[in-house]
Amino acid sequence: MKKIALLLICAMLLGAAGCGGAQTAQGPKEQKEEGTGQTQEQGSTGTTVPEIKNLVGYVQSADAVYPEKITATDRWEARDKINAARSASTVEQSFADAVNGFAFGTTAKLLKDDKNSCYSPLSLYFALAVCAAGATGETQREMLDALGVKDEKELCDGCCALFKRLWTDADSTQIKLTNALFIDDEFQGVRKEYAENVTDKFFASLRTIDFDDTQAAKEALSKYISDNTAGKLTYQGDPDPSVEVMILNTLYFISRWSDQFNERATQKDVFHAPTGDTECDMMYKYFMSKAYYKGDGYIRLELPFDDGSRMVFILPDEGRLADVLASGAEAFSGGEAAHAKMNLYLPKFKIRYDVDHLENFLAEELGIKKAFDGNNAEFWTMSEIPLYISKVFQATYISVDENGAEAAAYTEIDMRAGAAFDPSEPIDVRFDRPFIYAIEAFDGTVMFTGVVADPSAK
Repeated sequence: MKKIALLLICAMLLGAAGCGGAQTAQGPKEQKEEGTGQTQEQGSTGTTVPEIKNLVGYVQSADAVYPEKITATDRWEARDKINAARSASTVEQSFADAVNGFAFGTTAKLLKDDKNSCYSPLSLYFALAVCAAGATGETQREMLDALGVKDEKELCDGCCALFKRLWTDADSTQIKLTNALFIDDEFQGVRKEYAENVTDKFFASLRTIDFDDTQAAKEALSKYISDNTAGKLTYQGDPDPSVEVMILNTLYFISRWSDQFNERATQKDVFHAPTGDTECDMMYKYFMSKAYYKGDGYIRLELPFDDGSRMVFILPDEGRLADVLASGAEAFSGGEAAHAKMNLYLPKFKIRYDVDHLENFLAEELGIKKAFDGNNAEFWTMSEIPLYISKVFQATYISVDENGAEAAAYTEIDMRAGAAFDPSEPIDVRFDRPFIYAIEAFDGTVMFTGVVADPSAK
C-alpha cells in the first residue's frame, strides 16, 4: 500500500508541475545541468513548502570514496604518515568546540550510573548533521542549535574537515566514519542537490533498498553495518516498511596502546559492582611517573595509543559517580595536574549497549521538536515529498584489553512520509463543460476574463 500511495503522490506532484510546462522525473545524471526549483510558497499548514519542480527520480546507488590505506614498515613510520595526513585538514576551533560541547552535554544524560553503558556522541552528531543538512526553517534551526553551529554552511564544512582529519586506515590504528542514505527503491522525492551535498561534504554512500521486503532489507543493512564495524555490530530489530529514507552513520575505532600491558600480569580480582562484588580480569602496569588530574570527587588519567589518540579513564570517589557524570566537561578536562609513581589496575571489559528512543531525548533535552512532527517537519532541502523523523537509535560496542581498545557504533535515523500530502485516491476534475477563465498580471491585476462555452469554435 505504501508504494501505491507514493506513486499517487508523485503523480499528483508531477501533475502540479505540469501546469507550468511539461516536466519529467529524471535521475541524477540527467538532471546534472538543471536548476533546483527552490522557489517557495506558504502552505495551508503555515510551513514553508517548495515549488514542485525537478524531482530527482529513482536515486542511483553510489559508494563513497575514502582516503587510501596508510602503509608503513614500522609503527614510527606509520605514526609520521598518520600525522602528516591529519595535518592536511584544518578544523575550525569553534566547530571542534561545538562537537565536544555536544558530546559533554549529552553524555551525562544518556549513560547509566548503575549498569554498563556506552554511547557515541560523534556517531549521533554526524547522523543528525546529515539530516539537518536536508532541513529548512524552524526545523533546521532547532537542529543547528542542538548541534552548536550558527548555520548549515558551518555544519557541512566543519563535518567535512573533521571527517578528513579523523579518517585513519593503518595497520596499527583505524578510525573510520561512514555515512549512508538508504532510500526506498520506489521513493522519488530526494533532491539532486541534497544528494550531491551529502556525498561531497559527508562522504555519504547512496543505496536503494526495498523496505517492504523486511528480511532482505535487514540483511542488506546488517551487511553494511557489519562491513563497516569489523563485524562487531549488525542491524538491530526489524526495518519499518513505512520508512522512505534511512540515514545510517557507522564509527569504528581500533588502536594499540603505545605502552601495552603485560598479559602475564593480568590476574583475577574483585570488582565492587552496584549489585555486589564480582570477579574480573584485572590488568596491571607500574609507572615510575604517571600524570593524572585530581578534581572534585574524582581522579582522571589518560593512556595513549600508537597514533597519538588516547583513552581517558575517570575514577569517581566512592558514591560520587552520578555527581561526576553530571559535571560534564569538568570531569573530562578539569582538575589539577599531578605526577606520581603509580600501580595501575584496570579491568579488561567488553560491552555491547543499545540506546533506544533517542527521538524522545532529542526532543525533550535538546529541543529538536519539529523534526518529529509528521504534519509540520521541514526537510524540503532533502526531499520534494514531506518527510519527518520517526526513529533515532544507536548501538555500540567496546572492548579493552592488554593490547589496546576497539570500539564501534552505528546510529540510525528513520524518516517517513509526512501528512502534508493526502495519499488517498486523487479526485477527477474534468473541464468538459463551459468554464470561466482569467489572466492576471504579476501583481494580481486582472487583465482578461472570459468563458469557454465551446473550445472547438473559432
